[in-house]
Amino acid sequence: MKSKSELKSKSTRANKAKPLANQLNAAEAKAHFSRMIHLASRGESFLIAKAGTPVAKVVPPDSPRKFKVGWGIGIWTDEQLAALPAAIAAPLPEDVLARLHDIGKFAGKPLK
Repeated sequence: MKSKSELKSKSTRANKAKPLANQLNAAEAKAHFSRMIHLASRGESFLIAKAGTPVAKVVPPDSPRKFKVGWGIGIWTDEQLAALPAAIAAPLPEDVLARLHDIGKFAGKPLK
């Protein structure tokens, strides 16, 4: 049976992935696609080559989209925010339901 230190050193080695080259052939890119996307999200870029000629480039987005906490602050009043859960849970008005039902009748049929 292997000792804990032997197991730890082996698992540590397995977790240390080799860095990706900046230019990969198509087969390598396919094999490491998820890793390339992860690294591109952190600012790295890669060239994908076919027969040694670059044909595609994986680059990070121009402006990374970040979630902004509190983006709706100041748009709604406290009363509107308090009423929101009830409004979501409430049934739709009858006129809206009737229009949706009518639309469903014509689904797949040309309108005249």
